[in-house]
Amino acid sequence: QREQQILSLCTAGLCTKRIARALNLSPRTIEIHRGRIRTKLGVSSIMQAVLVAIEKGLVTQPDAVKHHWLPQELEAAAGKMGWVG
Repeated sequence: QREQQILSLCTAGLCTKRIARALNLSPRTIEIHRGRIRTKLGVSSIMQAVLVAIEKGLVTQPDAVKHHWLPQELEAAAGKMGWVG
């Protein structure tokens, strides 16, 4: 469940430090979880993990998508999913 939560926050565009603050965990703990997420999804970067998660429907539409707070790469993926116009 923690990995799903962290993946959702990554999808929303939060960096490691912001996720750590939001969940009251250390940045190192977040990095460990991010590494496990990458391994489970078979990718080498968190950006790839986010894109795979969006494509496979592993994450729901985050507030960041609703409010257009995404980096361009995620904006394109969100557009493919029909989350943004």
